[in-house]
Amino acid sequence: MVFDGGDFEDAHFLGQVSFDGAQFTGGTVSFDGAMFIAGRVSFGSTEFTGGEVFFNGANFTGGTVSFGAAEFTGGTVDFGNAFGTAPVGLPSSGGLVPAGLVLSAAW
Repeated sequence: MVFDGGDFEDAHFLGQVSFDGAQFTGGTVSFDGAMFIAGRVSFGSTEFTGGEVFFNGANFTGGTVSFGAAEFTGGTVDFGNAFGTAPVGLPSSGGLVPAGLVLSAAW
């Protein structure tokens, strides 16, 4: 599936949701204020190649969120002000972070 825009702002992810293999190619997709508090959400092998994807203020305090094998090659993916536990598969803030990827200061 290809996303060139979308609004998941303030969504509650409580079950199993898969964005595996998705492509974020342009436009703006917002997960601002989304709550990842139960279940499993996977962004495995997702490609972030353009546009803007925002997770500002997202709550990662429960369940499992994974970005295993995700590729960040273009655009902006912004986790600014997100809180809770950093999703699995994201680079650590102390390591090499791809251009355009903004991690929460809490991570």
